[in-house]
Amino acid sequence: MIVVDGRTDREKLLELLGATEGSHLEFKEHLDLNDPAHCLNFVKDAVAIANTPKGGYLLVGVTNDGALALALGSIEDRSRFDGARLGDLVRKYVESEIQIISQIHEIDGHEVVVIYLPHHRDGLPAPMSKIGQHGRDSVVFRPGDLFVREGPQNTPVRHAHWGTILAIHDERIRSEARAAAEDLIERLASALGENQGGILPLTRNLGKDTFAAAVRAHLEAGSDIPFRQFLTEARTAAATDLDRLGALDEMTIIAAQAMYFERTETFSLAVDALYEAYERLESEGAGTQILVIDRIYALGSLAVRTGRWAELRSLVLRPYPRPRPLEYVYSSWIRHGQVEASRMGLFPDGSGMMISAARQLATTNAAVRPDFPADLTTGDRNPAAEDLLDSLCQFDLLYCFVVAVGGQHDGGAYPAASWFEGRRSAPILTTLLDPDARQLLFPDVADDVVSTSVKAVLQRATQEAAKHGIYWSSASHSAQLNRTRPQVEIG
Repeated sequence: MIVVDGRTDREKLLELLGATEGSHLEFKEHLDLNDPAHCLNFVKDAVAIANTPKGGYLLVGVTNDGALALALGSIEDRSRFDGARLGDLVRKYVESEIQIISQIHEIDGHEVVVIYLPHHRDGLPAPMSKIGQHGRDSVVFRPGDLFVREGPQNTPVRHAHWGTILAIHDERIRSEARAAAEDLIERLASALGENQGGILPLTRNLGKDTFAAAVRAHLEAGSDIPFRQFLTEARTAAATDLDRLGALDEMTIIAAQAMYFERTETFSLAVDALYEAYERLESEGAGTQILVIDRIYALGSLAVRTGRWAELRSLVLRPYPRPRPLEYVYSSWIRHGQVEASRMGLFPDGSGMMISAARQLATTNAAVRPDFPADLTTGDRNPAAEDLLDSLCQFDLLYCFVVAVGGQHDGGAYPAASWFEGRRSAPILTTLLDPDARQLLFPDVADDVVSTSVKAVLQRATQEAAKHGIYWSSASHSAQLNRTRPQVEIG
């Protein structure tokens, strides 16, 4: 599973190196931009990836089996791999705007170029506009050729591809139509005034922003009855293929808005609904259950940013499956979801994939991050997007602490944050200096017990980070939670 989120940083490179080639990822052992054949094949690869919904990545300096191939210094002129120059090369051969983002990284004595190829903004695929030919008889593509990715191969578009190819374009059209309808609904609600209190009903399949506004209005009204009724319907919808993602998003929006506005009972109702949806989805497999865990990460990062420690503990300590005699039970449903997804190969090498997936979810859905700007542009250099990623890593580490201290069953927790730089997770350790926060996270547990568990988690996270070339300072192991300030630096 490749999360196409526009990042080209070193952490993203490590994530991609743990994956295999597919529709959204291509490895190239070598790319000589002075060689016409190499250039034309790169153009074909780039256009095929960009034509595939969501786009994808191309890594230069990696063999087909994911091994590093270019020794440091192999790329003589790094400016040739600048995103703007690569974009100029591709645009000579297509009838569409194409924006390329690239970054070169040094890793284990090698260099790798990470090239991000976004899907076209209009959702439509781009045909080749010129012949791509080197030599007398070697034709790579012709005008009118239309390529997409099918697994790790470029392939001409067939009839069977069009439904997938046009999905984003169709969704854009639906979104524009929905926006107009939602505007009409909001104006109608305002016109109703005192007769209906100006409150939109909680209705399925509203746009996310309109739905969030309706949730806020009902939270202000102070009754949980509409939420109970709605969540019953949403749980049922989440168990079907028809609108699973929409139902899961709606439950998550209710939980996020309730947490943000400190409505604990409504928050608990929504998380209970997500847990029940998770149970119902078990028959569908880990590929669907992990969709719920992605949303728990988004909620957990909100809890970190807003200091809602009791809610965070509630998110984490939900055993799965429901405890029964003589049955293996995970202390946290989060760990169950991670293990099952890893067994399915969704998280190669145990990577921090769910963090990236949750970041993408929260980036594109403002209603689950009410504390952030509505427009959160993805990318490597957006401070708000970086803050979002940091809070996800901090939630992940805190989830491990909570399970280590308070877990009553099996499975433990895996520090997926170890796939990201230690500086992202480090700030959460200062939270453990606050006695009130410690009491909410680890109620009635002695500080020395908390300290021992935290040290064990940090030691494992440091070891895991070292396995894939990320440095976490060993000073992080010296956390001692008592009345004096501990030494808890990471990275």
